[in-house]
Amino acid sequence: QIVILGVTILGVFASVVSIGADWPGVLEGLMIPQTLIYPDWARENYPNLQNRTVWVELSMYAAAIGGQGYDYLCYASFLRDKQWGRAHAGVADQDALNVTAAQSHHPARAWVRAAVIDTVLSFVMIVLIAGAFAILGAVVLRPQQLLPEGVDLLNHQALFLTRLSPLLLPLYQLAVFSAFFGSMYAGPEITYRTIYEYLLTMPRWRDRLPVARIRWAVIIWTFGGGLAILWLKRLSSDVTLVDIITPAGLYTGVLLCSFFCLANVWADWKFLPGPLRLPHWLGGLNLFGGAAFAVIGIKALLDHSLWHVVILPGLLCAAIMLARCFRFVYDEPAVPDNT
Repeated sequence: QIVILGVTILGVFASVVSIGADWPGVLEGLMIPQTLIYPDWARENYPNLQNRTVWVELSMYAAAIGGQGYDYLCYASFLRDKQWGRAHAGVADQDALNVTAAQSHHPARAWVRAAVIDTVLSFVMIVLIAGAFAILGAVVLRPQQLLPEGVDLLNHQALFLTRLSPLLLPLYQLAVFSAFFGSMYAGPEITYRTIYEYLLTMPRWRDRLPVARIRWAVIIWTFGGGLAILWLKRLSSDVTLVDIITPAGLYTGVLLCSFFCLANVWADWKFLPGPLRLPHWLGGLNLFGGAAFAVIGIKALLDHSLWHVVILPGLLCAAIMLARCFRFVYDEPAVPDNT
């Protein structure tokens, strides 16, 4: 799967180089904020865009390209399974943190570099791939007044490779299948990790959970729910899959990422000694990213539907109330005194 997708991406990069893009225009569009508007032909040829503002559309792109907030929460779980550093060694107490903070060459500081390299390379690839597809979309699809939509959500992008050779069409189709296969495999796993990691935070349930049962229940729930949505969608031809996933994408792919950025800074300040906290510039970037995601997410939600004025505060209030109701779960059972 990695080989197939890797060869496809190399083909996409080769296509970007071969098309002779307006590179000064690319840099200008990348570095200088632009007015967000649809071209006139897009509104005429694709009526569904009338109900989706540019803010909603771009927010969904950010959510699809950058991932959902729970993806990053699950990343820590995968680090523990891979046994990178001391992620699998349990929670470090304050004494261990102080020892690490006092030693500039402590092994724990070196272990962090693996995650840094992994995440930096991942996001560099995300930016390069997203930029390549944006450039090809502007050069190849825009002159033909084509947009990925409906049953052609992925078909038009085949032109990015077939410009080099028609023989590359099967490679693109195989790459799309591989990407979806990976998503189908990873989706239930990510859902399971999110639920399981939350349950692990409760001392009453830690080390007492039927892991296999929880995992199978989540897998059945995920696949079963997905199939149910597909079947129910067939009952209403006016509802598209994009309409169904848009609210979820805005909440989990934009607002939850805002929470994640802000929580990084709070967790550093709350739990770590000064020498182990984020550098000021990196903390500032987290705060800026969190604030930007929050503003963009709320703007996109309001553009999507005014009902989110009620839904968003309702979700927050429900979460707070549930947290208070289940606070007893965090308490360890009392040990009887037999003396």
